[in-house]
Amino acid sequence: MDPASIQLRCESINLRIDIQLPPGALDRCRISSCRHPSSGGDVLATKQENLQLLGGVPFLSDLSKKDLGKVLAIAKPTVHSEGAEVMTEGHGGVGFHLITDGKAKVRRGGRTVASLGPGEFFGEMALVDDGPRSASVSADSELTTLVISKWEFRPLVKSHPELAWKLIEHLVVRLREEQTGRDALVC
Repeated sequence: MDPASIQLRCESINLRIDIQLPPGALDRCRISSCRHPSSGGDVLATKQENLQLLGGVPFLSDLSKKDLGKVLAIAKPTVHSEGAEVMTEGHGGVGFHLITDGKAKVRRGGRTVASLGPGEFFGEMALVDDGPRSASVSADSELTTLVISKWEFRPLVKSHPELAWKLIEHLVVRLREEQTGRDALVC
């Protein structure tokens, strides 16, 4: 049996470490989180925490734990520094973001319209179309999100048609909320 190899990368300081392990060593290893050295806090939530957060997303809530695991497998954990613009109103977007840690500010037309925290999400319309973002989102603190791109999400929807229906229902609710809010501003 060949030795196992692990690559650790830290992009913020452009560091890469290669580790050679003896055969079978990976069977006894488990990586549950990644610690940020300056804050001492978890940057990446554990797999269990991420599965729980994904299960709280309305259009993913009916998926089995196994299928949520498939969603988690395509999600890319991404850390945004405080003040970073995560998405910009009017610009294109390719992904859905689920907040696992930190706070985000949502702005429309330069006006803050919402604050989001762990378990909340944004960018779900980008899973369906290539239209411009309807709002800007910035990191109000160091922000960690699970990002799911449209091209990774589509094959999952094809194998789980009920997921497409739940996403449509969710988007219709969002559309109705937008219309109600707009009507209240007109009156």
